[in-house]
Amino acid sequence: MQKLNRDGLLLAYHDRSDGGLFVAACEMAFASRRGVSLDLDGICFDAQACDIDGSEKRPDLMAGRDFENMVKVLFNENSVAIRSAVMAAPEGDADPACLLSVPYPALSVHLNDWDEIRVTRNAKRVLREKRVDLQRAWSETSYQMQTLRDNPDCAKQEFDRPSPV
Repeated sequence: MQKLNRDGLLLAYHDRSDGGLFVAACEMAFASRRGVSLDLDGICFDAQACDIDGSEKRPDLMAGRDFENMVKVLFNENSVAIRSAVMAAPEGDADPACLLSVPYPALSVHLNDWDEIRVTRNAKRVLREKRVDLQRAWSETSYQMQTLRDNPDCAKQEFDRPSPV
């Protein structure tokens, strides 16, 4: 990690300790004000079906074991299959963003030009939301706490202030 940083190949790093992969990727998208796309095919292997994508046998990805596998991959903070963190590399390198994981480096994470948080599985959209909408929802808890702790009018002004581009 230090060598990547020294060589200028590391723009951002976020561990998965609070919330898992999805939260880490979203927080990096929020901080950079960029969209991010996650393709889960390489890490949602279903050992019982002996099939990586499973579309031939289970076309409904949002039900049963398929859904459980996606939730586990996206939100597990201590997954055996995915250990480590999300990192972002400079534009123009082989992967603008990637997951450093052992033993499965098969997750595809890329910055996108649509300013959206996108999750796909089996080339099917699982999630597609505007980053700004998710960021506002994410900030809502802090805003509500600030209205109780500080001046509610000031908290409202700060919450409604447009984020810099």
